[in-house]
Amino acid sequence: MMRSLRAFVWLRWRLIVNGVRGGKRRDTLEQVSRTLQALSPILLGALSVGSIIGATIIGFYAGRAVAHGTMLPTVGFFLLRALLGILLFMSVVITAFAPTQTQMTSYTRLLLLPIARSTLHLLEVAANLADPWIAVLVPLLCAFALGLAAGGRADVGGVAAVAAVSMVLVFVSLAALVSFAVRWLLRNRRRGELFTLAFVLGLSLLSIVPAIVSSRSAAEKRAQSPAPETPAASGGSRRTRSVPREPFSVAKFDAALPRWTLAIPSELYGVALNAAMDGRRSTAWLAIAVLIGEGVLLFAASSVVHARLIGSLENEQDHHRRFTRPLGGFEVPLTRPPVAAVAMTYLRTALRSVRGRLAILLPAPMLLAITALMRQTADVPSGFATVFHRGDLLFGVGSILALHGLQPFTMNLFGTDRAGLTLLFLSPLDDRDLARGKILGCALLLGVSMSLCLVGSVIVAPGGDVWTWLAVPVGIAAVWLLASPLAVWLSVLFPVAADLSKTGKGGNPHPLAMLVGLFAVMALLVPTALLFVVADFWLRRPPLALVLELLWLGFAVLVAWPLLNLAASSLSSRRENLAMLR
Repeated sequence: MMRSLRAFVWLRWRLIVNGVRGGKRRDTLEQVSRTLQALSPILLGALSVGSIIGATIIGFYAGRAVAHGTMLPTVGFFLLRALLGILLFMSVVITAFAPTQTQMTSYTRLLLLPIARSTLHLLEVAANLADPWIAVLVPLLCAFALGLAAGGRADVGGVAAVAAVSMVLVFVSLAALVSFAVRWLLRNRRRGELFTLAFVLGLSLLSIVPAIVSSRSAAEKRAQSPAPETPAASGGSRRTRSVPREPFSVAKFDAALPRWTLAIPSELYGVALNAAMDGRRSTAWLAIAVLIGEGVLLFAASSVVHARLIGSLENEQDHHRRFTRPLGGFEVPLTRPPVAAVAMTYLRTALRSVRGRLAILLPAPMLLAITALMRQTADVPSGFATVFHRGDLLFGVGSILALHGLQPFTMNLFGTDRAGLTLLFLSPLDDRDLARGKILGCALLLGVSMSLCLVGSVIVAPGGDVWTWLAVPVGIAAVWLLASPLAVWLSVLFPVAADLSKTGKGGNPHPLAMLVGLFAVMALLVPTALLFVVADFWLRRPPLALVLELLWLGFAVLVAWPLLNLAASSLSSRRENLAMLR
């Protein structure tokens, strides 16, 4: 077992070194790009050392404070319960978003090695210890148990130490189970795409539900509270008597929880520590036994799903023996046929991929969810309240979300085609036609996403001035035109082979391209928004908003066209490097 572990650590190190060195045919710029991409996890790990040290110090002194009585045990244990519950939920969500986030990313070659399947499974489970939330959680819980023991409560510290180990077992086993299940589910393309879309859209909508419920409960409490008293005497100062808020009580919070929540691992951890502090040792060890049992069950379930995953990977060749029918062509008006062909190919690639469908479908429901939340919240500033009650402004917000959501495509124009990019280079396409086709394809993707946002905005807030409704897409078109030369340059200089079937980092563009593109789009949105505000809010002339945005669009065309041709000229010197993207 230890030999296998050392071998996989060495293999991981060699992959990082080879990623930094690259091939002999890589130029200097390509090597710099690959080095930044390969070293980013190491830099993040180095930056997290401070968090680990801080968590250790906080855990130790919190344990001592609970043992000495300077902090109420119920309060300290409640904070740990809340933290563990949040991290447990976040670990499931993040693992489901990035199911290949483990030490081994290519099972097809590992299965050829003389390694037992149980060893592979154990290594996969142990690899979850490197996840950032677990790397911070382990020293926090262990230091908390050590602080209890150092503060004179060695019995409670022993229970806390065993409970900490049990919680770590639950965390890594649950993360492995979710990872294996999602990866096995995604083996079937259609089923995997439906699952990913349903999961992400459902999670995005469910994330707004707690805020809506809390805002409604706050409104009900304000409605039920007695009205403030004001003196009737004329000339007297108007005074309001504030109603004191009821202090938070851990006992009342626990009493309001349903009985089934006791089976949650974080709650079992709290029950064990509270029982140990009160001297109820049998209850404490019973809760720990149940916690260990849940960890063992999750580990066994992950082993079963892991076996199913390996079985599907061993029959991987059967999944690729299928043929697709050629698609018919579609001509884009006022566009040369080569440019239209590249644009439609890029559009179809996005519409057929999980990442592309998410980028197109997600902004509209997110806009509706945020609007519902803001309308339920009573303490929203008047300026923000205006935005969420006007359909044209909502359309603008949704268009901005759509523009940022398409970054995996706009900032990685030549990394999403994979092997298809070689076919594009072999075809008689001019560099300018290829760049224009990619930009037009992104514009079509943006148009589809904005159309869904338009429908949602009309449903939520119909009516309004037609001029401002028309000014929104014109302004967004100007922003994209001005950003398009930068998108071509960033895609040429920092290409990344993106896997559009993944929702995690495997489908993201280069971090530097994504960061520069984000700030560039935000900067270009400023003049567009200012023109809209001046015409509609200051001068009170909605038709002027459309006129100003049209003038801004004309200026964008005059500036972007020569810059786009200049950016396209950089393709010729980078064709060989781009063709090696796989």
